[in-house]
Amino acid sequence: MLYEFAPMGYFTLDRSCIISELNFTGAEILGEKRFSLINSNFKLFLTEDSKNAFNEFFVKVYASQSKESCELKLGYNGRPSCKFYMEGVVTGDDRKCLLSDVDISSFN
Repeated sequence: MLYEFAPMGYFTLDRSCIISELNFTGAEILGEKRFSLINSNFKLFLTEDSKNAFNEFFVKVYASQSKESCELKLGYNGRPSCKFYMEGVVTGDDRKCLLSDVDISSFN
């Protein structure tokens, strides 16, 4: 229950960046209904100028045994972009990426 209403966005992604789980804040960040985001590719919500950095970050997350972080912009389909701090780590046997997002737009 705490996960569902946390003030930061939480996402579970597979190796192909497909969203398998997310909390309510994650759905709000992406600007869509939660149920409609399941099985969507997380990369679709990145600004063009953030896609390369996200790809590098995602490769590092799967290559390392520890938490990785980066700052990226989310925005798509003419929606205003917002800057986010992201942390990711890969979990045990199922090799899913747990991703957390915090809006840092107001800090710049």
